[in-house]
Amino acid sequence: MKTLLGAASLLLLFCLASPLWSLQQQCSERIAAWESIEDLPYVWGGESREEGGVDCSGAIYNVQKKIGKPVPRTTSKKLAILADGERKHWSEGGCGDWIWWTFSPDRPFGHVGMHINATRVWQSGSSTGPTPETLFQGGYWDRNFEVTKGLRSE
Repeated sequence: MKTLLGAASLLLLFCLASPLWSLQQQCSERIAAWESIEDLPYVWGGESREEGGVDCSGAIYNVQKKIGKPVPRTTSKKLAILADGERKHWSEGGCGDWIWWTFSPDRPFGHVGMHINATRVWQSGSSTGPTPETLFQGGYWDRNFEVTKGLRSE
């Protein structure tokens, strides 16, 4: 009887942990995909090594394609597919959530990145190429922040 209860407990634990494992697996895949493009330069309109580099939306396009979950290419189309999603502050972001910034009034929501966790994001900027950044209250990235939206339920 103890063996049967032990097996049932393990099965229940496995079933309860499966969604968490899935999120951790997706996060690990995204991190590996980002790390594979960290050495690329910034190239406006670029989305791959073959094109010589990536811009912000091209980096996300590349990462999502590598993990088998393709998304639209442009920043505005990425925002449109999440238009009805929950708006969050960057401090509530989790691995795989997308984050938008506005650096110029004529290009609202003009820059997009992807959360690693609540305070770390990847972005591909014109002066850096794909690189991780740390977010903090009152900092450069915070002052230009627009919205974080989640993709974690995919």
